Amino acid sequence: MVVKLFQPSEAAFLSPKLRFTDAKVRETQTLFNASQNQLKTAYHVSPPKEDPYQIVINERARLKVRKLAQSFEDAQNGMLQMKIAATGLKSARNVLLEMRSLALKAADASTADGDRVVLNTKLSELPAELDELVNRMKYNQTKLMDGSFSANFKLGRSAHYHVKVKIDDMRSVALELNSLDISSKAGAASAYTKIDAALEKLQVNVGRVKGADKKIATILSTRTSLSESISDNSANLRNRSAARDMIDIMKVQLLQPDATAISPKELHKTNNHTVLDLLANAMDLPFRS
Repeated sequence: MVVKLFQPSEAAFLSPKLRFTDAKVRETQTLFNASQNQLKTAYHVSPPKEDPYQIVINERARLKVRKLAQSFEDAQNGMLQMKIAATGLKSARNVLLEMRSLALKAADASTADGDRVVLNTKLSELPAELDELVNRMKYNQTKLMDGSFSANFKLGRSAHYHVKVKIDDMRSVALELNSLDISSKAGAASAYTKIDAALEKLQVNVGRVKGADKKIATILSTRTSLSESISDNSANLRNRSAARDMIDIMKVQLLQPDATAISPKELHKTNNHTVLDLLANAMDLPFRS
């Protein structure tokens, strides 16, 4: 908006009250221009001398959101690792259940010796299948099931936001499954006991992984809510500041209509019943003629 103001050479045509009002209009125009410039910025931040409190709050909010963004990424990576591990443990359990079923059949007194030999041949192939599965379970080249995986996901400053998890070695040698022999009834009974113990160990690790995954998901949900709250509060601060700027502009628009472009001679002829008189009253100026 462009408002025509009086030139210094025209001041002689104005009464003292109108000169005072004209000065106030100029002052309001300056405020309007400053407010417009602030509203043009995509992210409103007042100069330090004008609003240092908001600058500090906004900067802290942005820093907090950046940290939360990093914790989100860490949490998502952690959840992905736990899901891969859970899939691997489930597949390993299926292999162990098959091994236990073979051992159970071989331990049955009604099973013929020839059948036990066949069962033993099938069983002897499964430890290698288990080891191959363990080697495949990786996250970014990090093996998850060979006993080397131990992580502490730090999703916040407080220990409450730290998630520790370790997965035991699920290879056949660590589970003592690489030398089983169920070709005899006694051997089948011994093998069944070892396989059962391996299943129990595996189930402990399943519990660890599920617990870690659940805790990470809970923390992620909490941190997401916190991030949204911080963003909302920061936006409210910016909105309030922008609202103040808009109010300043509205004041100027109300107090400076196009009629302020009227010539000083015409103002003089109207015996001071002019736009500037109206402005003086509208602005409630403390001037007394």
